[in-house]
Amino acid sequence: MIGIALLVALMLFTIGLPYRSTRAFEEQANSISRTHEVMALTSGVMLALLDAETGQRGFLLTGNDEFLRPYDAAVLRLDAILAKLKEKTKDNPAQLSRSKTLVALSAARLASLNQGVVLRRQNPQEASAFIAAGSGKLQMDAIRQHAADMEKVERDLLDLRERTFAASYQGIVTMTLAAGALSLLTVGVLVWVLRRRTLRLRLSEQFNRSLMDGTTDCVKVLDLDGRLLYMNNPGLSAMEIGDFTSMYKREWEALWPAEAQADIERSVTRAAGGEVSSFDAYCPTDSGTPKWWAVTVSPVQDGEGGRVVRVLSVSRDVTERRRAEDAVRDNQLFARQVLDNLIAFVGVLTVDGTLIDLNRAPLEVAGISASDVLGKNFWDCYWWSYSTDVQLQLRGACERAAAGEVVRYDVPVRMAAEAPLWIDFQLSPLRDTEGRITHLIASGMDISERRAATTKLLESEERLRAATAAVSELIWTNSSDGLMNADQPGWSEFTGQSPQEYRGYGWSNAVHPDDAPQTIVAWNLAVAEKRPFVFEHRVRRRDGAWRLCSVRALPIFNPDGGIREWVGVHADITDRKRDEEKLRQLAADLSEAGHRKDEFLATLAHELRNPMAPLLNGLQLIKLAGGNLATIERVRSLMERQLTQMVRLVDDLMDVNRISQGKLELRKERLSLATALDSALEATRPLIGQMDQTLTVIFPEEPLILDADMTRLAQVFLNLLNNAAKYTERGGHIQLNVERDGSDAVVVVKDSGIGIAAEQLPRIFRMFAQVDQSLGKSQGGLGIGLSLVKRLVDMHGGSVEARSDGLGQGSEFIVRLPLMTDAQRPQLARASDAPAAAMPSLRILVVDDNRDSANSMTALLEIMGNDIRTAYDGQEGVDMAEAYRPDAILLDIGLPKLNGYEACRRIREQPWGKRAMLIALTGWGQDEDRQLSHEAGFDHHLVKPVDLQALITILAGVNAAPATS
Repeated sequence: MIGIALLVALMLFTIGLPYRSTRAFEEQANSISRTHEVMALTSGVMLALLDAETGQRGFLLTGNDEFLRPYDAAVLRLDAILAKLKEKTKDNPAQLSRSKTLVALSAARLASLNQGVVLRRQNPQEASAFIAAGSGKLQMDAIRQHAADMEKVERDLLDLRERTFAASYQGIVTMTLAAGALSLLTVGVLVWVLRRRTLRLRLSEQFNRSLMDGTTDCVKVLDLDGRLLYMNNPGLSAMEIGDFTSMYKREWEALWPAEAQADIERSVTRAAGGEVSSFDAYCPTDSGTPKWWAVTVSPVQDGEGGRVVRVLSVSRDVTERRRAEDAVRDNQLFARQVLDNLIAFVGVLTVDGTLIDLNRAPLEVAGISASDVLGKNFWDCYWWSYSTDVQLQLRGACERAAAGEVVRYDVPVRMAAEAPLWIDFQLSPLRDTEGRITHLIASGMDISERRAATTKLLESEERLRAATAAVSELIWTNSSDGLMNADQPGWSEFTGQSPQEYRGYGWSNAVHPDDAPQTIVAWNLAVAEKRPFVFEHRVRRRDGAWRLCSVRALPIFNPDGGIREWVGVHADITDRKRDEEKLRQLAADLSEAGHRKDEFLATLAHELRNPMAPLLNGLQLIKLAGGNLATIERVRSLMERQLTQMVRLVDDLMDVNRISQGKLELRKERLSLATALDSALEATRPLIGQMDQTLTVIFPEEPLILDADMTRLAQVFLNLLNNAAKYTERGGHIQLNVERDGSDAVVVVKDSGIGIAAEQLPRIFRMFAQVDQSLGKSQGGLGIGLSLVKRLVDMHGGSVEARSDGLGQGSEFIVRLPLMTDAQRPQLARASDAPAAAMPSLRILVVDDNRDSANSMTALLEIMGNDIRTAYDGQEGVDMAEAYRPDAILLDIGLPKLNGYEACRRIREQPWGKRAMLIALTGWGQDEDRQLSHEAGFDHHLVKPVDLQALITILAGVNAAPATS
């Protein structure tokens, strides 16, 4: 029994120990397989990027959307490969980090490729420049280097794991020998099976099937003699092979045309020797479809000693790329042929002015070769070497063009026979897709004949000017039948028409289109009746200006009574007519100004006398009242109102005078629009109440912050509200509506009053303008209030508009004022922001990740006598609130670690948090933001920059709790 027990124990030991070692052995085999998969996936990334780049280049060069199909397919495939790569490297933090970097680099390259597609759709020339710039090369180099680094790491891991694998194998053999022959045989068989399954099954099935079918390339596995053992499914599809069975064990070389077989045989031989070969070759598919392939042939080594056991061939379909490259070459050849056939000069310079390319024409006319000028400073080349001044001028032009300017001027150039040739010369900067200047383009066109003709024309014009200098009128002659056939230098000088243009009735083209028909009719009538022609019409001067001319023409008769010719004179009377019109307008303006002055003085006298009468009456009442305090108080109130009216009249007059002289300065400050409106409403309510009128005021919930003068802005709205009250019947309705429109605040004052006639609207804001001057409806005023309103609003950068549907339909005045942006809103404490009433000293917690905002609010609240704590993120705020137990918490919403909503909820969950006042202090002020704050448990929602008075009012309602330790 003991022997049997020992035998059983020995068998258990010989079975259990190898089993444990075998499990470790299998894990090492799995690691080797994953390493191979990572290396293959890294290569797959490069292949997918190259496919995408090939498709994108084809589209950029041809504009054909067919090229985007392989591009889009490569992008989708790349996403899948990158996701799988991250999955396979998740157990290796360093490689996982490299995988993420490879993902980022690939995304950047795809973004660059997509930018090229967008540029090609928008502007083919920019797409060509995009290709020439080669901006993607640095990206691809970075990706190749990163992929190579990852592959090197995996190869190092592979070497280590293969050595560990071999050591594990040796340990299993050693333990098996020690356990006995039977155990050795069992373990040996197990190790052989595991090794065969790990090295062959995993490397063959997992690697080949999953990886090779995951690429669009044609992947083949060959034996060392070049016979086909395997072809992936995409490869079968690309080669249009229905079943691989017919290809198994066939010579790979036999599938290729005769001219490519030498390369195939050589690459297989080199791969069998451990070398990698790459080449491009033509090979039609099994169905005869012509295709070009980029072929890479590499060895496949076993895990022991690097022995080559198979040959791997990866063939990529580059047919479209070849077509695109052929198209590029054809386009370049075509462009070169076009340039060389131009008779103009075209050259390409570097930014520093070195000539690097040019067309054939300037070389032939100068009798020089390209080697004489290429690589030299442009200004030192043969064409300019005859003059130092010309060279300096050209050098300066190159510097200006390099700075981004297009430079153009006429210049003589040196030719073969030393004869100068004038050219219209231009230097332009050439920019890449990012706007950087990469080259300068020089161009020139022979203008020698044009210049000679211009010189002759100038000489002729000079003689004409000398001949007609003695007269200021335009003199012309016509034939007896009324046609302008002879040369007319005066007409050409004035209109710019050439003889060919003014011949016959061509002169009428220089007459204004509205005047030409009547001119021709009147001229033909004068010619037919042989009587003098007198007319006025507009003629286009050579500078394009229309000039009013007085025309007079007389017929010159032959002795027989027939007309020999007509002689006419055009006198430019534009300035005279303009002066006459100015005089008429000035007289009208002076008359209007005098009339308005008289009206103003009369109105001023009336307006000043109106308050004087009750003031005098009041003085008499005070004398007669004796000690009656009630009567004296009524009289005092009456006199105060009338004095206020007089002061306002004088102030308005002074303000208008200051604005007219540019002496009125605004004292701007950060101001709530509501503050100015409240001031105006407070001042105008007595008048509205006196008229038994209804006033409706609509303010928005959000504060509208302006950079404005409080006093002047209140003055604007007081004038508008007073006008509305004065020109609205008793018991009428006045509405004040305030809203935000984009970056503007809009204030609308609308009434149901007497309205404004349509003809009065355009001048309603003029000085001394009166809406209704009838005695029955006179409401007082100097007619300067609305003028003052417009000028003050203009000074604030705003606008004011008056609307009315007519008399009796009421009126509407719309004031638009620019709001302050967030960047313009200083967080300043002002005297006007001080609390109206004292508030209790509170324990307050301020939570805001903007330290400046948090610290400034803390300082402000401390000055008011409160005990303040400050936190800079949500979690810190919750923790500090737990320890501090504040009376009130000012909590930002967009906080790190824990947002304001969640922080509020956690505080409210605590017993002590239910009594605290929680105030959301945030930049988010929409209705939905306020709803979210309410749902989270906030008591109030204030929008930054906070209205200090509003905050103080809220804090004044907090009941301070006894301090706790």
